[in-house]
Amino acid sequence: MRNRLREDCFYGDPLIFKRALNKDIESFKLWENKSVLLVGSMVKYFKNQQLELIKKQYLIEAPATDAFREYQNILKDILKVVNFRNLKRQDLVILICLGAATKPIVYELSKLNLVAYDMGTYFDLRYKIKI
Repeated sequence: MRNRLREDCFYGDPLIFKRALNKDIESFKLWENKSVLLVGSMVKYFKNQQLELIKKQYLIEAPATDAFREYQNILKDILKVVNFRNLKRQDLVILICLGAATKPIVYELSKLNLVAYDMGTYFDLRYKIKI
């Protein structure tokens, strides 16, 4: 993996979204005033409501398990939404929860100058009980 990472890029870790490791998670405003594309099984939490602090929300439902089987289709679906909606890269954040398939998808998107984050289990932990 180290040979594939670019030195001029910032890479995060989904552990930042775990409350036990980041007590200030409530004030985390990664997507504030951005258009957000949510990708994964967590989109069920947002079918009838919008993620707080964002401009516009788009959803792509993907498998909760074994997303590698659908890896290419998920990547194509993301690019379809970005291109069809004519979303501006500087105004877009892609939040992905697809288990082990997330990191390679985030990497592929970064090569296209798209900002994407591996959200780990953040949405399940935060919204499962609330919605």
